[in-house]
Amino acid sequence: FPVTIPFENSGENRYFHNLFVKWQSRSNWNFVAGFDIGSQRSVTGDRRIWQSPIFIVSKQKGIHRFALIAEQFKDPYQVMVENGFMPSQEVNLLGYSINYDCEIKSDVLLRVEARKLNNSSVYFQIDPNVGPTRSVTMFTIALQVKI
Repeated sequence: FPVTIPFENSGENRYFHNLFVKWQSRSNWNFVAGFDIGSQRSVTGDRRIWQSPIFIVSKQKGIHRFALIAEQFKDPYQVMVENGFMPSQEVNLLGYSINYDCEIKSDVLLRVEARKLNNSSVYFQIDPNVGPTRSVTMFTIALQVKI
């Protein structure tokens, strides 16, 4: 269901809607397609829209899970995120990632992830000596412990 969030004393409203479809096969393959969309009406009455489709394919085998993810984030008016290097350029990110999860115990999960993000214009500042760039590759290792 859509969610409306009024900004206190500003005259602006922000609307959100998320739609996800999930299918799980008998052989432990999972497929997820999602679409987030939002709109913000400014004080002047113009509407600013952002959107984010995502696709996930994963395979569960015992305590191991592998996932491939493709996602896009379009925010042409920089409502949700700002492009500090090129404020007049839209944010149009395309990302890919591969994840490996290992459920070490019922309350302990290890995740290893590699992610590549590309933007249509300069967006990331990796090295201050080199300057901003359009893409970034990240590697993450995380340990989740439920208390």
